[in-house]
Amino acid sequence: MVKHTTIWMTCFCIASLSAVIWPVLPHPLLLTVCWLLLVGCHVLLRQSKWYRYFVPVRQRNSLLPEYLLWAMIAFNGFLTGCIWGASLGYWYISWQQPTEKFQQDVILPVAVEQVRPAHSTTQCILTVALITHSQHYPHTAALDTKLIAGWHNFWLTPKARLYWYAAQPCPTPGQRLLVRARLRPLTFLRNPGGPDSGRQYIAQRIVATGYVKSLLQQLPASAASLHQRISQAIRQLAMPNQRWTLALLTGDRSQLTDTDWQSLQHTGTAHLFSISGMHLALIAGWAILIASYCILPLVSLFTRGRAQPPLRGALIFITWLICVAYTALANWQLPVCRALLLLTVAGLCYLRAAFIRHTDMALIMLCVCCVVFPFAVYGSGLYLSIGAVMVIWLVHWRIRPNLTSLMARWRWFMLLQAWLTVCLLPLTLGFFDTFSATAPLINLLVIPIIGLLLPLGMGALLVLVLSNGAWSQPLRVFDQTLGGLTTGLQNVASALPLATVSLSWLSLVALFVAILLLLAPAFSTKRWCIGILLMPVLSQFLPFNPRYWYLHVLDVGQGTALVFSQGARAILVDTGPAYPGAASAFERHIQPALRTLNLTSLDAVYISHGDNDHAGGVPQALAYASAGQALSSVAGCQQGYHVQWQQLTLTALWPQAANNIDDNNHSCVLLVGDGINHVLAPGDIEKQGEYGMLYHSAIRPVDVLIAPHHGSASSSGALFVERFKPDYVVFTTARFNRWGFPAPSVTKRYAQVGSQQLNTAVGGYTRFRFSEDDAVSVLSYQQQHPRWYYRPLQ
Repeated sequence: MVKHTTIWMTCFCIASLSAVIWPVLPHPLLLTVCWLLLVGCHVLLRQSKWYRYFVPVRQRNSLLPEYLLWAMIAFNGFLTGCIWGASLGYWYISWQQPTEKFQQDVILPVAVEQVRPAHSTTQCILTVALITHSQHYPHTAALDTKLIAGWHNFWLTPKARLYWYAAQPCPTPGQRLLVRARLRPLTFLRNPGGPDSGRQYIAQRIVATGYVKSLLQQLPASAASLHQRISQAIRQLAMPNQRWTLALLTGDRSQLTDTDWQSLQHTGTAHLFSISGMHLALIAGWAILIASYCILPLVSLFTRGRAQPPLRGALIFITWLICVAYTALANWQLPVCRALLLLTVAGLCYLRAAFIRHTDMALIMLCVCCVVFPFAVYGSGLYLSIGAVMVIWLVHWRIRPNLTSLMARWRWFMLLQAWLTVCLLPLTLGFFDTFSATAPLINLLVIPIIGLLLPLGMGALLVLVLSNGAWSQPLRVFDQTLGGLTTGLQNVASALPLATVSLSWLSLVALFVAILLLLAPAFSTKRWCIGILLMPVLSQFLPFNPRYWYLHVLDVGQGTALVFSQGARAILVDTGPAYPGAASAFERHIQPALRTLNLTSLDAVYISHGDNDHAGGVPQALAYASAGQALSSVAGCQQGYHVQWQQLTLTALWPQAANNIDDNNHSCVLLVGDGINHVLAPGDIEKQGEYGMLYHSAIRPVDVLIAPHHGSASSSGALFVERFKPDYVVFTTARFNRWGFPAPSVTKRYAQVGSQQLNTAVGGYTRFRFSEDDAVSVLSYQQQHPRWYYRPLQ
């Protein structure tokens, strides 16, 4: 490509992708200024290039130098990318309702896109597109149409995730419904080792969650797509492993259970059952293979002795049509569409005998994806797919394999799989914080099997469609074979550990550069450079300095979970809530955080009281910890309890000894300190309990106070606040919680005594560091990872 075009597209892509890590969105006034600068750059650039042709060569030195023109082009592309990224951010924000509009019944016309099973209290969980209201939906007049404004575009329609509480059976994908629902704003839990849920919501264009209260009307649906018709035909067969068959052949993964996903994650084979560019490449490869060895010989046979027609274009066109049909079968999922786009560009270049370098091809694909699939830049699929393509090209350029024999091809496949695993490791850790050490070996065995099963499954599916469902036996045989493979994967997953590693972005970048240097040609200081780059990565595995002790306030939503640590040892105070039919907060958030923070030993578990938001994960915590029993307000954690743990002293200030009441006012109140710095964890104690504790216990000011009862108006009385007078007070609340915690009267009382107020709903995970010599230091997740989509709605 032309150098100017390459520079412009590169800068555009860099700016568009950088929107993922922006702490704030640029102000609209700044965007206007950017537009004016952009227009000015265009004018100067065009005038300079135009007049250059009419100026004598000797006088061209008075014009803008070439490097300045290149800088203007780069600035032009970067500004355009910034404007595009900021526009998408404001577009996403404009889809969301103001906070006062939530927790109200609304009538929504929705198009059901995905249905997956849920726990026993509800029938299913829907992912729905909020379609445009019109004269065909008169009931939507009562709805604030801001949420569903716009047009019903396949890739640019806001979505919602709704629990189905209606009396009717769960709907099927493709149906259009008019429902009465109650929406909730999006909530994000931010902890070390946890997923970036806000970024995932944007990638899926989800702007609200909630539940369906009743079904009002089933709206006329559009014509069923190929994906919907084939999926429905497979479901009607009721095969024992149909969830795996649907996932592999149609990309419908809604029936996969949490156990299924866990086995795929442990074996590193989740990408095999998520239709992507690899599957499209397999289909294209088999199509070319069958055409080359079956169709082309027949054409040669019938045209013997005559001039053969040009078959190259016909072969490419037929292969492209097959790939389009497969993309439609996969419901036009973004990874497959990106691969189809790449194949289309490659096919056109091949037909026109045009040469495009691999780097230029990747740049074109990335630039088009940023424009056509704009919200994909917030997901992991875009980076993993483009990264895999670039790794294949890079390894092929660097090693230049000899593929003359079958054994050489097999060795090349094994080597390529190993390099893919190593090179994509930084991306995998950056997005998922986990990796499977045995994934390369398992993929070496499973990918060839999938490569054989996929065309056989598509053939069986074609037989089923052509026979109008009469010949289902080939597909049933395929289902049984695939079931044997997945059963083997589940058996292997049960015996394999899954490593959880959380690295900073600086460490991930250093690791990525070190891996690239491994592929680079040899130079004198290559080993030294790789060693230096790996130092930030290795430092991440060191435990905390034992000179300090830490309080980790985890973000578990409307609940409390505290971890006190020193060195590699920790104790847990409260476990957060449990969720019906799903993993508890301990399994979802606390356990990954402990591993990420390199806290290898959980010595004790304390429970303030038995409410779910404090004690929901007790069984899982005890199974993880070395403690045999949790200490609570009715079992050991009472006045008189005093224990030394490393350099810290743990003292129970409340309830009184021999207490057998398990409620808010009799919560276990723990005072943790080293003689200089102190932390008070009062559970859900309210004013009655506060006065009792103040009367029966010796009280002193503390450095950090966990707000009683999450900051409710029934707690944190004036005398309690005045006596403890904390330097920091932390409210453990959920974002947009329906109780309005913390109460304004409570925050006012803490402000009057000069306490610095923190809230996990705003800052996420918060860490305090204490020592005998230094002042208390505070660091929150929001300070470590500021993102524009975590900022409160205005």
